[in-house]
Amino acid sequence: MAITNSLTPGSYNMAYGQNLFGFTGLVSEDKYVIRVKDGATVFADLRQGPNPSNDAVFDIQNIIQSYVSPSVYYIERLGQHDKDPGPANLNTPLENSANENFEYDVEYGYEENGVYTAISTLTNFNALGGTKKYYDNLWDAQTYRPKIAIDSDQCSSTITTRVGNILTDYANVKQQSQLSGGFPTTTIDASDDVLQYNKTATDHLTASFFNELERSSPLPDARSIDAFVIWQFSGSTPLGGTLIPNIIRNGGGPNTDLGDNVGPNADTLAITMGIGPQNLKLMRYYSDSIGSIQIYNLSSSTTHYYITTHASCNPACLTEFPGISDDHLHMPIRVDIVDENCLDYNRLEFSWQNSFGFRDYWTFEKKQQQSISVGRNDYLDSPVDFGGTAADAGAIYGNRGYTTYSQKIEERYLATTGYMDDATAFYLRNLYQSPDVRVRLTDKYSELGDVFFPVNLLTNRWNEKNYKKDKLFQYEATFKLANNIKSMRG
Repeated sequence: MAITNSLTPGSYNMAYGQNLFGFTGLVSEDKYVIRVKDGATVFADLRQGPNPSNDAVFDIQNIIQSYVSPSVYYIERLGQHDKDPGPANLNTPLENSANENFEYDVEYGYEENGVYTAISTLTNFNALGGTKKYYDNLWDAQTYRPKIAIDSDQCSSTITTRVGNILTDYANVKQQSQLSGGFPTTTIDASDDVLQYNKTATDHLTASFFNELERSSPLPDARSIDAFVIWQFSGSTPLGGTLIPNIIRNGGGPNTDLGDNVGPNADTLAITMGIGPQNLKLMRYYSDSIGSIQIYNLSSSTTHYYITTHASCNPACLTEFPGISDDHLHMPIRVDIVDENCLDYNRLEFSWQNSFGFRDYWTFEKKQQQSISVGRNDYLDSPVDFGGTAADAGAIYGNRGYTTYSQKIEERYLATTGYMDDATAFYLRNLYQSPDVRVRLTDKYSELGDVFFPVNLLTNRWNEKNYKKDKLFQYEATFKLANNIKSMRG
């Protein structure tokens, strides 16, 4: 039997879009067969006869889409510890990608007279819960996967030869030389690109990073992100850097401790970190697998801070943190802390599933409005209570007449952005087409802490706006809470 594989979707792809496997070589057998598996577990068995070219092409996107899901419900509050501690994982600054990634193998063979015969197995495919262009079979994972090598110096330091992008649709990228204030010069050069955010002290933000590293020969020991570093600045004055290990105890992994150099598995292909000012407020983390909990907090004088990712290196190297390379793996993130406008409405923070299957954010801070929509199921009852006593006047007029048997109460909101530029307008397109949107209602449910509630967008259209044709422009979004208000029976 000479069946061979001629097409795959690559080792890393998006679940929503083509995921094609092609085979050729069927001779006299009835059908080509593939099985989508994880070890001994079979998720799907697909069979088809040869096409006019005597080949077969399988698209398994509908199968793998069943095994990816949106981020955990507390993802927006990673690390935050100043209000409601929430679930155990909320005490950690990191979260793995168990929800957002699905790893699988494809066993292939043929069917003859109803009997399946396996030939070989293609292994280690990963599908993130994102989307891509409908006509693409491959996804450019290299853009997001850092590449490392061994430096030629005597201490065998790990260097980054290709910087990975962040798994976000946000694209406010600036060269470091365009930004004012201090920056970590041991890690970032003035010519480096930086992803820049403006956030108030109460804003949330998470960032997701491809965790598996591509390694050049001779192979460095590092195989994943070893640590995240937070660098604080007050204007041009550095306020120090803090290393957050990417270890299982902090919610990440796959390393148990710094320098373990374990290769990522399906659940740790990507790591998400809480990096907003509110996430870093009294954030808890561990320096290793056995030590006591540490507390991190932004200084009150912090004007901006950077988040960088790093691989391990030989501890003999003279680096900022022993055993951790100075080179950053992913594009550095800079967060500038800006003041809230006290004349604006309360801020409504939106979080949504982006095109990679992770979270993006924006705050609506202008006009907002809350409304209640009530649908009632009524029936007409007699005003006379025939079950009452003969002397009871209530037996004559005690009943309601029209009585509400049940009610459907929907809580609805209108939110409005501030004025924005063309790039931000295009970025918000992803919010309007996202299937999973959550909103932090800052003043409506304050007793629950900073909870992001799942909502359903009622605004079903995004129209392109730009300065050329619209000059100053804003966007509106109407939404309702995904869970209705409960009502008593009348």
